[in-house]
Amino acid sequence: MQLIGYLLLRLVTTLLWLIPFPVLYWFSDGLAFLFYKIIGYRRKIVESNLRRCFPEMEEKEINEIAWKSYQNLTDNILETLKSFTMTTAAVRSRYNFVNPEVLDEWTEKGSPILICGSHFNNWEWGVQTADVDVKAQVYGVYKPLKNKSIDAYFNQLRKRAGMRLLKMKKTFAFIANNQQEPSVYFFIADQSPSNHARIHWVDFLGNETACSTGVDTLARMYNYPVFHYEVTRTKRGYYQVEYTEVCLDPSTKKEGEITQDFMSILAKAIQKCPESWLWSHKRWKLKRTKVEANLKRLAAEGKL
Repeated sequence: MQLIGYLLLRLVTTLLWLIPFPVLYWFSDGLAFLFYKIIGYRRKIVESNLRRCFPEMEEKEINEIAWKSYQNLTDNILETLKSFTMTTAAVRSRYNFVNPEVLDEWTEKGSPILICGSHFNNWEWGVQTADVDVKAQVYGVYKPLKNKSIDAYFNQLRKRAGMRLLKMKKTFAFIANNQQEPSVYFFIADQSPSNHARIHWVDFLGNETACSTGVDTLARMYNYPVFHYEVTRTKRGYYQVEYTEVCLDPSTKKEGEITQDFMSILAKAIQKCPESWLWSHKRWKLKRTKVEANLKRLAAEGKL
């Protein structure tokens, strides 16, 4: 089955090579209509998440944002697949980093940098092209796909401009052994944490939200500056990316404060353009009382 999935992916990317971008977005609208109106792919999750975060909105507005979020999702899917047959220069012509020089001050001093991204607009093109304007070595932290053939195919694309990839589980050890290298580490930092023993609970869009502790811990451990990169869609198929400060001196922060700062910055971006975030994931599936009760039970059983 993994081989079949890989071959189907190669077939789709080959077909998309023949399709110009204006036609690609006709397909995207059709796919969004199929997901949202016909199949109802995660529709209840999307609408529930939107109601949770924007309780003041009327149902009509919730539905409009939900529909646009599906267009954003299918644009992301098809743009990523089409980029397999595009050059790096062609992708960069549609994906502009407006202020990469803000990172130079730190890398020129030999300081590694931690960059927090999110599932906002097209994040995959950022993975493919972030290395072009950065003077230091760039690393992307990722979680491998279950299909090893597809994972290798995606990683080949992600590495073509010079980015090196780090598996999530090996990141701490790698950074510990490469402290003298002026590197830039990119994280997708808005995901729900998989390790329930390491969680920061923060306020995010008015909801108590479980977040991974990785960037916060690394930043305070080594006093590495933290930046956020926000992806803005300037028009369909075109994006600009801006780096903004999250924390330049993590030694002044308490545990969890950097995580809260990043999530607050992301919340402001979402409030400006809610359809640009990926609402289809179960972001609030973890409840603090249940997580803490389960951890106490495991500790009592000696399983922690």
